[in-house]
Amino acid sequence: MAVTAGMDADAALAWASPEGMRAMHQAVANSRYVELDPAAHISNLEQPDAFNDALSGFLAENTA
Repeated sequence: MAVTAGMDADAALAWASPEGMRAMHQAVANSRYVELDPAAHISNLEQPDAFNDALSGFLAENTA
């Protein structure tokens, strides 16, 4: 699962930006792209419910 934060658009690391994470998502089979906005680099702490919902859904669909 590729998770990024909308406010990471100016991230110092290009791969952490939304564009970089979308590219990573497209390169990995069976991945999911999730953009949490508004949030910044610690999106799992800034948007915990949205992050947990996305992760729980992804795991439910991709684990046996």
